[in-house]
Amino acid sequence: DAVRLDPRLRRAYARMLDDAGRTDDARSEYEAVLAEMPRAATVHQDLGRMLFRQGDFAQAVEHLQQAAAAQPRDPVLQQELAYALDRTGDNERAEEVYREILRAAPAAAVTRQYLADSLYRQGKKEEAIEVLQEGLARRPNTPLLQRQLPRLLALSGRDREAAAAYRGYLQSAPGAPDAREVAARIAALEGRGKAE
Repeated sequence: DAVRLDPRLRRAYARMLDDAGRTDDARSEYEAVLAEMPRAATVHQDLGRMLFRQGDFAQAVEHLQQAAAAQPRDPVLQQELAYALDRTGDNERAEEVYREILRAAPAAAVTRQYLADSLYRQGKKEEAIEVLQEGLARRPNTPLLQRQLPRLLALSGRDREAAAAYRGYLQSAPGAPDAREVAARIAALEGRGKAE
């Protein structure tokens, strides 16, 4: 007869296997725990995150949805779910989840960046730009958004606005490690404007 391990110990063991890079073994352990305790939200969360890191977004969604249903107020978990949904092509549901997070935490810069990227990929360029502008209106000196906005403006052909937004970023972060790269982008944008 095999010794039956406590599911909490198996979960801990699965996490150790995952941390050690033995993801196939970790998955087996997580699945064994879920066979005994199919509603164990933390196990669904761990397995979903592991699958997410591996790029298996469809399977990650399945487990992250289970975990998110049990932990609806966990913004990191919700964001991971939205990102996985987005990567599986369920853009509408991803957008809903991103917007739910922003209703609860309007200044969440990473969520705004992910939502803007998702909207932009869907062809909703103006909406993507507005999401970033709203974030900067709430927190003007947010480097993540300050870098993302001019990128989307430039991709949308709004070179003059993009150059101005990059200049604003440099003014608010004069010692930024990417200052040279940003200055080169400004020069390129201004050069495109002169060529037209």
